[in-house]
Amino acid sequence: MEDPLRLQQAPDLLTLTFGVELEFVVRFKPGEYADDAEESRGWDPMHGDRARDHIRAVLDKEFSTYNKCERIDQSIPGFEKWDLGSDASIHAWELSPPPDEGRFDYYSMEVRSPALPYTTASLSHVREVFRRLFSTFDILINKSCGLHVHVGNELKGFPLQTLKTLCILTATFERELESLHPPSRIGNEYSQSCGALFVGISPWDMEKIIKSTRSENDLISLVQNGEKGYAYNLLNLVGDKGTVEFRQHEATVNVDDIIKWVELTCSLVEKAHEFATEDHYDLDQTNLRRYHLDDYLDATYYLPNRSILDVLANLGLDKLAEYYGGRGLFTHSRPAWAWADPCHEDTMAPWIDPDDRLECFHGEIVSRSVANSKENRKRYWEAVLACAKCIYINVPCEHDSTIGAESSWECFCDYWDCRSRVESRTTALGSVCGV
Repeated sequence: MEDPLRLQQAPDLLTLTFGVELEFVVRFKPGEYADDAEESRGWDPMHGDRARDHIRAVLDKEFSTYNKCERIDQSIPGFEKWDLGSDASIHAWELSPPPDEGRFDYYSMEVRSPALPYTTASLSHVREVFRRLFSTFDILINKSCGLHVHVGNELKGFPLQTLKTLCILTATFERELESLHPPSRIGNEYSQSCGALFVGISPWDMEKIIKSTRSENDLISLVQNGEKGYAYNLLNLVGDKGTVEFRQHEATVNVDDIIKWVELTCSLVEKAHEFATEDHYDLDQTNLRRYHLDDYLDATYYLPNRSILDVLANLGLDKLAEYYGGRGLFTHSRPAWAWADPCHEDTMAPWIDPDDRLECFHGEIVSRSVANSKENRKRYWEAVLACAKCIYINVPCEHDSTIGAESSWECFCDYWDCRSRVESRTTALGSVCGV
């Protein structure tokens, strides 16, 4: 039996591989399409499988991975070449035409790339395939369609420490990552929030819990509860694929968006591995130093009004930050579930996000003389959380000793008073907190 402690040691290098899955709906005229598809004459609008076979034949003929792109040395069974399948989660009927356009038929499909090495040549190959697909066929997208990227380490799997670090990064900055995606991809049954599993747990305790897992199976059980449909799916680590699946991105016919999402997912895994091996260095070449995970978290988590652009830039992913900054980000009304108050209800959304609790008095407390102390920042966050619980359950607050002599509850009163969302439960905040 393999010693789980030995799994904590990560090798120096990863040999990243990736695969892309794009869900879409193809629209076609059954009669005309039949003339173009081999052995399909006489079919009726119910023969959508023939359309899939035709697209598969085009991909197989024009984009054989054997002569277009270097594959990984040992192909994963079933992922040696481009292929098409169907997926019950794609709702093609949502694109049903009006009665006067009944000559069209709609069929849901999923195109899957082979397992490819993460190289410039592979990205160019993927770009070429999707350009050809989108220009040749009538491809439509709706909210039920997703873009999934599998990231692997050839067939070797990932070191446990790398996986832990990846989970810490994606959970800590889940809200920022969600800003890359539209509301339809947030918290749905196929891309659930990982933060929902850490309700009521501070980011520091969450990090300790993830680091305490002693095996890959323990980690998967912790962050996924045995279910596949999470934004970051680790279940494929068990079995032939050996990949981490990033499921949250919407389907798109924008080839640049597809390529950039592949780059971002692979880069996150690379950075997680660098942090796991403690060989990540500050980008400032005049001051080279070891840049550990805690350094990065401290430098990024406490940024006022931080965004995914800060998260990417602090990871050294400036080109990705520039791309998404130019493309624009989504703003979601639903706060992130991570670090949620265990006393919350759906109607009490203002309690859920600790950053909301801190943002209005960030300068009032966190930037005081103790601002550089991680323990003090943690103490202040816990004080806000405790206060929010007391407000919600409407009991006298006895947590002022947590704040420290240099602070007062007045700042909390100012904070909550500026929140129109808080409603009547917090109008008497001063008396509730014993000020």
